[in-house]
Amino acid sequence: MTDQLEQLVAETPQETIRSPKPKIEDFTDYGEDGKKVVNIAGYQENLKNWLEQEKEIINSPDYVKAETQTLRAVRKLFFEHRNLFLSTSKEDGKPPKSLNPLETARVIYKTLKVIKLDHQSGLLGVYNPELGIYETNENFFHRLIYWLEPSYSQARSKEVLFKLETLSEIKQQTAEAHLIPVANGIFNKKTQQLEPFSPKYVFTSTIATKYNAKAKVPNINGWNIDDWLLDLMSGDKELVSLLWQIISASTNGNYSYRKGVWLVGKGNDGKGTFQSLIMNLIGRENVASVKAEQFSERFALSQVIGKTCIIGDDSQVSYLDNAGNYFSVVTGDPVPIEAKGKQPTLAVFNKLVIQSTNFLPKFRNKSNGTYRRLLIVPFEKSFTADNDDWKIKDDYIKRTDVLEYVLKIALSLNFDKFDEPKATQGLLDDFKISNDNVLAFVNDMFEEFVSDFLPTTFLSALYRDGVKMRE
Repeated sequence: MTDQLEQLVAETPQETIRSPKPKIEDFTDYGEDGKKVVNIAGYQENLKNWLEQEKEIINSPDYVKAETQTLRAVRKLFFEHRNLFLSTSKEDGKPPKSLNPLETARVIYKTLKVIKLDHQSGLLGVYNPELGIYETNENFFHRLIYWLEPSYSQARSKEVLFKLETLSEIKQQTAEAHLIPVANGIFNKKTQQLEPFSPKYVFTSTIATKYNAKAKVPNINGWNIDDWLLDLMSGDKELVSLLWQIISASTNGNYSYRKGVWLVGKGNDGKGTFQSLIMNLIGRENVASVKAEQFSERFALSQVIGKTCIIGDDSQVSYLDNAGNYFSVVTGDPVPIEAKGKQPTLAVFNKLVIQSTNFLPKFRNKSNGTYRRLLIVPFEKSFTADNDDWKIKDDYIKRTDVLEYVLKIALSLNFDKFDEPKATQGLLDDFKISNDNVLAFVNDMFEEFVSDFLPTTFLSALYRDGVKMRE
């Protein structure tokens, strides 16, 4: 029985008894003559044992894993590392007054997951256990550095970032199109299951809405999202299905559908409310606001890094002379980006690009490649003061139960390319003519001609007059 008990005790994991840091007062006494006597050797021996114990504990994999599940725990762990470092005497026998930048970088690197993202700018990312993403914002790094060494100036803190860039390895961002980071985990579209966050997945943002498998369509004073979308599309079910695909595509920042979405209507037609629904669903902080005419601007595309979707609201440009960057982003091709104060580099953005406008701009490039990349969605409803319910935009589409239902439906859709209903095809055909003066001239005039042989001077003059009339 005694042997069995001893074996059981031996096999039972024993929790390490953590001794407190020794204090010099505990090794101080007073002699018979009243003089203070300090046992220096005893204090130093105990301090040495404590340092070895602390070093072993706070660097053990199990302890690091347990103490990096929340940011509050990370801050406590950093305090313990700082305390250990400042308690360890230097070669001159004196303890340091602060951590140096290299040691600060080493502590962050060995306790947290720090990587360099895969584009040439060497952007640093550190895993945030509470959000399940890699934070790329410099302010987040400065916050971590402050927890370790609050005495640093901004310049000193940036020196730590330089050390981290040297220590960190490049890691590819997760590009599997079936994995969607949502507010409460990673949704796998193949299995239709929610998986837990993990640092093995490199995401820089998550959708703001939680996935709820039990979500049902809410009824709010007789209003529901399904009926609203049907009304928005004037009863065209094909267009409603397309709207759901657009919502679904907006949640996926890792897949290019190779189509630029254009929401077109004359105003007071629900375009803005539909855009707001998407923004509320994925989180406004995850949306890059870039209008079509801004894609060619020097610093515009740097804001797309880390975003899930690109939305250009109320684009008023009438002619796009240089749409190269716009179409490169739409099709997921490399595009030059430059942030202020940074070196220019190339990046690939596999994100949905949505533009909202009252009229489509004319494109300089009139090839089939241009038209093939456009998906035009008509918003023909016209709301007036009598039938425009402001509660939809200001309240209903902000509600958690509505957004969870929308997300559930959006993530249930599996498609590789957008549907192209008759209404969108008709708009594209009309746009081809309006975008190309020659095609418009041929389409308008040639059926009127009786003769197969016409003087070029006559055709040229007639064409110029037609262009002036259209302008």
